[in-house]
Amino acid sequence: MSATSNGHLTIQLPDLPSLVRKFELGISQHCSTLVQTPDSEYLPPSLQGRFPYLASPLLVSACFSRCNLSQLRLLSKFCALWILSLPISPVCQDARSSLQHFLRQDIVDRLYTPITRHDDDQADLWQKRFKSAVFNCSVPQPLDNAQHPVDLQTYIESCREANGVRLLLEFLEPCGGYSLMPESPAIQALRETTVDIISWSLDIASYMHRPETSSNLIPILMLERGISAQTAAYAAGDMVKEAVEKFFQLEEDLFDSLTPRPPPFFWCRMLWAKTDEHDKRIAQDIRLWVQGLRGCIAGAVNWIYETDLFFGTSAANVREYGWVFVNPDQVDA
Repeated sequence: MSATSNGHLTIQLPDLPSLVRKFELGISQHCSTLVQTPDSEYLPPSLQGRFPYLASPLLVSACFSRCNLSQLRLLSKFCALWILSLPISPVCQDARSSLQHFLRQDIVDRLYTPITRHDDDQADLWQKRFKSAVFNCSVPQPLDNAQHPVDLQTYIESCREANGVRLLLEFLEPCGGYSLMPESPAIQALRETTVDIISWSLDIASYMHRPETSSNLIPILMLERGISAQTAAYAAGDMVKEAVEKFFQLEEDLFDSLTPRPPPFFWCRMLWAKTDEHDKRIAQDIRLWVQGLRGCIAGAVNWIYETDLFFGTSAANVREYGWVFVNPDQVDA
């Protein structure tokens, strides 16, 4: 970290797009239509005109590139409210209340692609996960008001539930017309790792605005490891890189487990053939879901440099060089 002539401190952020370059960035065919609607159209009157350019239609076009236009419009409303409910937003409390009101409406029924091959048990499992994610997202984040600094692991576990990224991922199933059943430990680990990648990337991008907060990865790394802000920023980038590598390993292990292996005896093969079609359907759903996770990672990280929320009009320069200004009165360099 270095000081400028006007007294501001500069810090170089990790090159986030390069860390997720292996994830395919897809854009919906409806993107050009969707972006013609301004962010304000997706917000209640109380929040209109109180924010920078959010680019929520661009976010959903990248994260949910296979959705139809109707689904994308609903998701744009969700994402606009979710973005404004992030701690970096000056209207986060008002936005969180509006987000909860929106989620209590019939959004799920309106998003759901008609599914005929899944039974009620599968739908119930997803509904339970979705309701759990909604509840956790609605609970006020305790880290901002913590009386004592939290340790790194506590912070990571809290973010996995409270910052709404998990809720974003839960929309993959109803929009894609598939359902994950059973909910295996491998699937849980892959979802958790995806949440970590996106959450930590958002923390890195928002650090310059909230360097003193206890709800950001970089200050917590500084305190726990006794390192400078610049070193902590690089360490946070290393965490994202390691999480990306973990994602690929989990993905490989999961796909290997889906490969059918016929039993050696003929009579067993007859029984195996009866369940083979069902297993193929489950494997197809899981592969579609993993593809959706990849899209959300690539879409969310690249969206960081398209919205004005994090870097204002300097986003292109930050993407290229990584340098941002930090208020020196709020950080112990």
